[in-house]
Amino acid sequence: MKAKLRIVAWVLYAVAVIFLMRFVKESHNDRIMDFPNIILETPLENVFLSNIDVKERLKNKGIQVENVQRKALQTSLIEEILKEMPEVEDAKVFMGLDGKWTIYGKIRKPVARIFNMKGESYYIDDKGKIMPLSPIYTARVVPVTGKIRDSQDSRSVNEIINNDSLKSISKLPQTYAITNYVCNDAFLNALITQIHVANNGDFVLIPRVGMQRIIFGKVDKPTDIEERFEKLKVFYRQAMPYAGWGKYETINLKFKKQIVCTKRSL
Repeated sequence: MKAKLRIVAWVLYAVAVIFLMRFVKESHNDRIMDFPNIILETPLENVFLSNIDVKERLKNKGIQVENVQRKALQTSLIEEILKEMPEVEDAKVFMGLDGKWTIYGKIRKPVARIFNMKGESYYIDDKGKIMPLSPIYTARVVPVTGKIRDSQDSRSVNEIINNDSLKSISKLPQTYAITNYVCNDAFLNALITQIHVANNGDFVLIPRVGMQRIIFGKVDKPTDIEERFEKLKVFYRQAMPYAGWGKYETINLKFKKQIVCTKRSL
């Protein structure tokens, strides 16, 4: 008899726990959520997107973020909308049990600003994707000018590389490879103020110090970039202080294992 009573007691206890859990869950689902804590992770000072921008863009997509029940929050949809924003690299939405929730967005890091032949201007980020200009912020990155036909609507660098017809006419893969290297090297980032694409397709670097032009040439393979920039760094550190910053008109890096310089005419 006692054994039966114990079984009945355990069954009643289990039923009570299940009922309580369902009640708590329904109570949480019916909870009115506070305004979300919006966290935007920005590389350095690149504030391309503000909390107000996020709120307004979600609102324009029909997403309510204030005074909404927990069960009505469309967290997956919010993440998708954020990831579709050209400034956002990744996004997550977290919900707590206390009525608080968080929208997290990782902002893209631009490495170059393109000025094409159509008069358009846009950024390339460190993943090789195109970013539009921001009305609230201008990134301090290397400007790239000259014979660039790629428009703001062009595909990402990875898509271009895998498309032979686009790869043969696009300057974005080479532009991305060069500027991304410059952006990640402290010496080069301080030295190079502009990159220009000449009519023959050569990339020409404009240094911050001196009046010379650095002829970088075209990039046929990734090793070209490291080899040429290493030659340039050695030349600037060892030769230029002795030769003088105004001695050369051009510094040509196109040749294998050597640098060819043209002296400035007097």
